[in-house]
Amino acid sequence: MASSSLSSVEVAEATPLNESTTSISIESDVNAEDMAANKHMFEFITEGVLLIVISILGFIGNSMSIYVLLRPTVRGSFSNILMGLAAFDAMFLICAIGNHFYIFI
Repeated sequence: MASSSLSSVEVAEATPLNESTTSISIESDVNAEDMAANKHMFEFITEGVLLIVISILGFIGNSMSIYVLLRPTVRGSFSNILMGLAAFDAMFLICAIGNHFYIFI
């Protein structure tokens, strides 16, 4: 007798869940288009705008570091290592910006 009352409770709960699941799937189709548009906008902002701005700021910073490290008073083995690091980092940033324009334009 206890098992029959449990099965009636399960059947009573199953019907509203199916109806709510149907309404959620219909709403999720509409939201999927909005989510795709939001994802596209997010990728444009992060990969389009922020990548270029941060790369340009990094290139300016590396150029200033190279300028300071080229002074005769700062010459030494460690400054040469830092200058090489700044030079290769600047080249990497230029390649990243060029690659970005090649892909997205």
